[in-house]
Amino acid sequence: MKLLHKRAAPATPPPAPLGGEARRGLWAPLVLGCLALVAALCLPAPQYMGLQSSADAPPQARVLPVPVRELEQRGRLAEGVDPEQAMATQRRVAANLLLQSGYLLEASVQDDPTTNRPLYTMVLRPEVGECASSPMETAGAGQAGGPPPMQADEARLLAIAAVAVEKFHRSALQRRAEWLYAQAMLAATGRLPDLSLGPAQIRPSTVRRLLGSGAPVDASWQRLATDDRAMASALMDECRSLGLAAAVLQRAACSGCDDPAGHALRSYAGQRRQTGAVVDYAPVVQAMALMLQ
Repeated sequence: MKLLHKRAAPATPPPAPLGGEARRGLWAPLVLGCLALVAALCLPAPQYMGLQSSADAPPQARVLPVPVRELEQRGRLAEGVDPEQAMATQRRVAANLLLQSGYLLEASVQDDPTTNRPLYTMVLRPEVGECASSPMETAGAGQAGGPPPMQADEARLLAIAAVAVEKFHRSALQRRAEWLYAQAMLAATGRLPDLSLGPAQIRPSTVRRLLGSGAPVDASWQRLATDDRAMASALMDECRSLGLAAAVLQRAACSGCDDPAGHALRSYAGQRRQTGAVVDYAPVVQAMALMLQ
């Protein structure tokens, strides 16, 4: 039996290195190519600054050959927004959120005979308003004994609106999974995870800072600062969460600024800057609070 041996292909010889003469010959085209590239990228100043006028323009006018529109500013809209239309949109979103919150006793809407825009009437459940009473006796008090930047009644309505938004954005499955995870971490480590928890989506560290701020607080809330099991119970209880939300908003309100409520709401939601969007967190929550007055 004959064995067939496959003849190996001859190896390709490596390319011979360029000699000194060949390398010297490449310098000229390489340098000229680089200079040509630099010359193409370097534009003279008149080409940046000197806009050419149209040929048929009168001598005293400088008409640009293309229409120029103002660039959009960050966080703002290029086109003007009708304030009345923006407010109507915010109120419609606010009404939808409140209707699904479970916090209303009754609600109605009718057309304004003057503007033909809808007018909403929202009646809050009394027990919801009681739950949203802040545990801080003088939370958010101004410096040097001055008036607080946010009154307790305003904080209560804003807290109800803010918690309604948080409930709207989280399904029952999400809330259940969040609670199971928090319980598992508490059982394993004895500490709650520092995540936004409960109907009001408040972090345990936020509660600890609130209770350690030095402001007077009801004695029944003091143990939350040292007992994570008590804190878990408070954060997962919707009634107590409303009270905590009111206290957090009062403490976050700025003194001496133009919009203490908006500042407090952006701080509560972790929003870093104010935007010009029509449907934005702070203006919608403020519209909800106005409906509840």
